[in-house]
Amino acid sequence: MPPSDTTTPAFRIKAVSAGILFLFASACAHRPDETQLPSEAEICSSLNYVVSQADSDFKEIRRNVAVDPLVNRWDTKPIFPGTECDVLGWGGGRFTYNCVWQESDQPTAKDDYESNVKLATRCLHTDWRASEQPGKTGRTTLFSKSGTDTKMELRYFQERAPSTLWQTSVTIGDRITPDAR
Repeated sequence: MPPSDTTTPAFRIKAVSAGILFLFASACAHRPDETQLPSEAEICSSLNYVVSQADSDFKEIRRNVAVDPLVNRWDTKPIFPGTECDVLGWGGGRFTYNCVWQESDQPTAKDDYESNVKLATRCLHTDWRASEQPGKTGRTTLFSKSGTDTKMELRYFQERAPSTLWQTSVTIGDRITPDAR
């Protein structure tokens, strides 16, 4: 009796290949999209976690130190999508968490700043207060909470001359200097 088509080596190779392809396709189908933006709840969770780390000098979120003449700089995860973030150790026990967005122009920087202020207001607990003030080229909103030294500053600004580029930034820490506008 001739062998059935299902018992031939060629059929078995095709069946195994089909099974592997199916498993690979299934794994990819359940894999989250790498470009998917985080939800507001995820951003709020990240923001509140970073704020909670200020009292411990952000030790839990510092990665890969780089020393430069003015500060020690550690890589860290961003709160907001599309940002570059670092923890900076300024000396004298001062640490800040900093993120910067490069913006295409002033209106985009202003829109991003305003959106981030609204988002931060929704994320932070109601006992946080926001005060807004003009900067040299943009605006700054400082969030503070009674009973804690930790502050959060959101701002948009034009880089120093001769640059014409705009940035939006967030800084979190216990001693944010108001003269850095």
